[in-house]
Amino acid sequence: MDGGDGTVRLGALHLKPDRSVFDSGVDVSVSSPVTRQKAAAAKQFIENHYKNYLQGLQDRKDRYGVWIQSFDFLFLFLCSDLPRIFKEIQNLMHVVVY
Repeated sequence: MDGGDGTVRLGALHLKPDRSVFDSGVDVSVSSPVTRQKAAAAKQFIENHYKNYLQGLQDRKDRYGVWIQSFDFLFLFLCSDLPRIFKEIQNLMHVVVY
């Protein structure tokens, strides 16, 4: 953005149109206790949100793991019972055909 004095602001760097080097001076501002309190509250909010987000990811991962384990158990159960299932299917096909 172009400032009123002809400077161009790029993040924390200032570039004067007549200069080809950056002024890397840090913008120093004095914050009030209210501003520091709001910043601390915002930081706490972000930390809590991130913590809850990670906990939600872990919960979903755990639920998915339980679902996969139950699916594996069901698959193994069906595979172990396949000969009986095929026999019943053959019997049903025999009844339908004859």
